[in-house]
Amino acid sequence: MIRVILIFLLVFPVLSTNAQKRKSRSQISGMSGNTELRVLYVGYTNKISVFTSGLSDSAEVKCDGCNNLNKTEDEGVYVVTVSDEMPTVRIYVEDKEITKQKASEDFSWTYRVISFPKPRIGLVGLDPMKQFYKKEELLNGYLSCLFVGSPLSISSSVTGGTITIKQNGINSHFDFNGNKFPNTIEIQELMTSGATIMIEIRALLGGQPVIPAPVLWMIN
Repeated sequence: MIRVILIFLLVFPVLSTNAQKRKSRSQISGMSGNTELRVLYVGYTNKISVFTSGLSDSAEVKCDGCNNLNKTEDEGVYVVTVSDEMPTVRIYVEDKEITKQKASEDFSWTYRVISFPKPRIGLVGLDPMKQFYKKEELLNGYLSCLFVGSPLSISSSVTGGTITIKQNGINSHFDFNGNKFPNTIEIQELMTSGATIMIEIRALLGGQPVIPAPVLWMIN
């Protein structure tokens, strides 16, 4: 009989391979992938999916080192939270009727624990590390919230925020909703060469509300 276990992160398709033949002729086959990318993130509700075949009804998914591992309403889907106190955690399937031990290596995967990447505010279509902008670029632009240099593929949307324009030592604050950079006559008049703009936003990342660190831009 072939027994199969597949485990992967839903937020990013990190896929693991662990295929070893046991004396009982069972074989565990996963999906190919770089084990360096097998990670769980601190400060994020990680989702994993575990599919098993050929195991008994008493089989359980467990984790050594996780803060929490809970099954969701979706079949085979679990949510996992971790802390930075553990550099790695081990997720495994325990089936005492078959493995006759706590966790066979065939049913176990080690994940690195890393900090959740910090999102950065930018303008859609422009370098997120850019700091100097033309007035027209900002007034016609749309704000974005991105993970710079991260392999994560997580949906994001800017829901609103505040811009603070500093001109001649005076700060002017403007609130806005949505991701369009606010464009009013008053804002246009304040955005002269040399003025600085602090951007603070509210955003949703993977459906979870976040407030990224503000950024400071300059008009050239």
